[in-house]
Amino acid sequence: MLDFADRAAFRDVCRASLDQHASTERVRARLGDPDDMWSLAVELGWVGLLLDQSVGGAGVELIDACVLIEEIGAHLVSSAVTSHLLATWVATRLGAPTSLLEAMATGELRATMALEEPGVGVLAPDGVNADVYVIATSGAHGDVVMLLERAHVQIEPVAMLDLTRSFATVTTPASADVGRRLGAQMPAAAAMARALGAWGVTCDAMGAARTAVQLTAAHVRNRHQFGGPLGQLQAVKQRAADMHLAQISTRFSVEHAAKALDLDPVDGLRAASAAAAVGKDACATVAAGTVQLHGGMGFTWENDAHLLLRRIKLDQMLFGVASVHARLVSALRTAELTGVESAGRAAQV
Repeated sequence: MLDFADRAAFRDVCRASLDQHASTERVRARLGDPDDMWSLAVELGWVGLLLDQSVGGAGVELIDACVLIEEIGAHLVSSAVTSHLLATWVATRLGAPTSLLEAMATGELRATMALEEPGVGVLAPDGVNADVYVIATSGAHGDVVMLLERAHVQIEPVAMLDLTRSFATVTTPASADVGRRLGAQMPAAAAMARALGAWGVTCDAMGAARTAVQLTAAHVRNRHQFGGPLGQLQAVKQRAADMHLAQISTRFSVEHAAKALDLDPVDGLRAASAAAAVGKDACATVAAGTVQLHGGMGFTWENDAHLLLRRIKLDQMLFGVASVHARLVSALRTAELTGVESAGRAAQV
């Protein structure tokens, strides 16, 4: 794990790089067909952050990668790098082949984290460009995590609410003999993968919410009405303060979950789901407040409020809504109190 000073320096590098290569103008120019920043991520070594040094990665922990994922969300960058990072973390802990991990560390292979979503099927961020798919799904043998290569699946691009990211549905083979099952000896492998995905999109939403708070604060300071800045009105300043608190509370839960997952991936399930249960709806509240406090301007295409709202609302839905994770936290806590052999097993219920 990086110390405080190194993590702050890493944040500065990530922010400066994305400020330069992912300005608002560049993001808007690629809406619907976003620039995945893959070449930049490979050049800066981001793609191997969560992989062990033994396979060519940087060997940092989730709390450190959280810095990058947050900045990606804050700059409304495509989720290709985020999904790759999450997939490599799961693949490492569930015993993926070393040769595959080495290729992921260099960026030779692009991985993505996919999940079976109700009414949609298997949905994969950056699915069109990925080479390897880590999929948490329900099959004949129960909840499993499968590692499938591009040749084994059918990909269909799908339009989503968020225009700053690309998604695809993944049709998996009917035969259980195709691909590789990961974590076969870990009862809660699929639950762990889902929880990590939920943590990742909550971290992304946290970054977008931070930008939304900054955008709103600047607007209410500079927009004058009724003889002064909008921010002097009690209703406005209280709403803005609530938005700031919602974003900060999300940060605390997300960073705690990152540390818990690194210490014990199975027992970290509860912390990851707690972060999703708290953060998803909190960030959605921030997004809604951004539109409202901008007034009529917030509903226009030219204002960035709708881009932030779209991003956060989709994050709110991916890898399980907040109520799903709240129920999971309750089930895990109940299992712990009643002496179930492993709290992680409760995640399968």
